[in-house]
Amino acid sequence: MLSLAIASAVVLTALTSLNHHLAAVEEERDKTALLILARMQMTLLEQIPLEDNCEGSFAPARPEVTWRAILMSPADSSFGKQTLKVRRNDNKREVAIVRYIVN
Repeated sequence: MLSLAIASAVVLTALTSLNHHLAAVEEERDKTALLILARMQMTLLEQIPLEDNCEGSFAPARPEVTWRAILMSPADSSFGKQTLKVRRNDNKREVAIVRYIVN
């Protein structure tokens, strides 16, 4: 009976650990996918004239993922900062990348 209780505890611990690690892997995979989309969108934004704020989505391929670019350019500075945030609307995960622009 004691060995059955010990075996049950070991199996339960192993399953809990496995579940935790699978959730961590899924979260990292999702963040990586969002980061790849953010880098792709930043490359596209580099090719067009700068706007203060712009946003969009990755529809039709990924309609659940949206992006927003914010340009901060102080009047007394010779450089600006563009922040691009990519967000998955269904689970609210978000990544952000920043680029600095010399005026």
